[in-house]
Amino acid sequence: MLEPYDSNPSFRRLTTDLADNEDPEGEIKRITKRATQLGIAVKWYSEFLPNSITIYDQKSPKGYIYGQVLAPKVGREDRPPFVIAKEHQEDSFNKYLREYERIWGEARVPNLEEYDA
Repeated sequence: MLEPYDSNPSFRRLTTDLADNEDPEGEIKRITKRATQLGIAVKWYSEFLPNSITIYDQKSPKGYIYGQVLAPKVGREDRPPFVIAKEHQEDSFNKYLREYERIWGEARVPNLEEYDA
């Protein structure tokens, strides 16, 4: 699981206009803590990522990537989605997969003291 690191200036801009009851930094810390407790590898990345993606069955010919385009002031439920099916768009699938792997390699493992949520 790859999460935006909360000191990222772009992340701060995207979350500036949220309602007072929304706490994206706290949510990232809570998700990180819970995922770590479940044995899921989590890293934080400090550069802006314009898309949220989930990779399914990457080794299968039926693998696919589900993504959402991120934009300021656009909630999760209103983000435009896209799907890249490996069997129909193998080049695009592989490009996204390689980019994810590059980002994962550059991202850092959060220090447990950083989140006390």
